[in-house]
Amino acid sequence: DDDWSDLLPATAAAPVQPERRSLRVGEAAHGQRLDAFLAAEVPAFSRSHLKLLIEEGCVTVDGKPASTASRKVLS
Repeated sequence: DDDWSDLLPATAAAPVQPERRSLRVGEAAHGQRLDAFLAAEVPAFSRSHLKLLIEEGCVTVDGKPASTASRKVLS
């Protein structure tokens, strides 16, 4: 038997789990673009990064992937 253990890292990193957040749209945000709404609610991420996540299908609205960053949010 071959021993390949010397090719593996001593400690394997745990798999990265996707971050999950649930947000509700208030009356004041009604009609805003999705990317703008998310940027205001999650300032740790840039609007361009959020737009990329939306385009990659990583953002859902009412349980379905959002299709475009310019989609309007509804309260």
